[in-house]
Amino acid sequence: MHTFVQENAAVVILICIAVLILIVVWLSNTYINVKRMNTRFHDLKMRVKELSQNPMRKHYKKLKEIDDDDVRSWLKEDVTPRYKTCVEDIHACREMRSHIEKLAGEMEYKKAMPEMDALEEKIDQTAKRIRIVNSSLDSTEQKYEKKKAQKPMFEPEVTQEMVEQRPKLSRRARRAKYYE
Repeated sequence: MHTFVQENAAVVILICIAVLILIVVWLSNTYINVKRMNTRFHDLKMRVKELSQNPMRKHYKKLKEIDDDDVRSWLKEDVTPRYKTCVEDIHACREMRSHIEKLAGEMEYKKAMPEMDALEEKIDQTAKRIRIVNSSLDSTEQKYEKKKAQKPMFEPEVTQEMVEQRPKLSRRARRAKYYE
């Protein structure tokens, strides 16, 4: 064996250089993949944050406070189930994000990539649902505002008792009021 190494020193050196090149290529490939995964994960974190900060919750609460039976029944029957689904999906996206963060912290990059694909798909579905709920909430709010604008703000109910208790105006006051 000793003579083989001495006789073929050039071959051994070439094999060592090839192994070193393979190690360098493997390390650079791993570094590039980790960097790509971190960039993608950061983008997904931002998208989850945007989902969490959408105006859907504010619109829903505003419409829930309206004292109109039509709006309340519509909210209860049509919007509330879809709203709850959106809220659950947002919560699921947050959980998936924290799970991916845990995998990345444990250097489990190969396991994290399929999870990121699933998270991205879940974010897209949730964003689509939120857009639908927001548009229906906006249209309902606009309909209510139109209905509210057409309706007088205050319609007092006049009773006979109120008419009798009304102070009598003098002839001069009645004429002044008539000519106003």
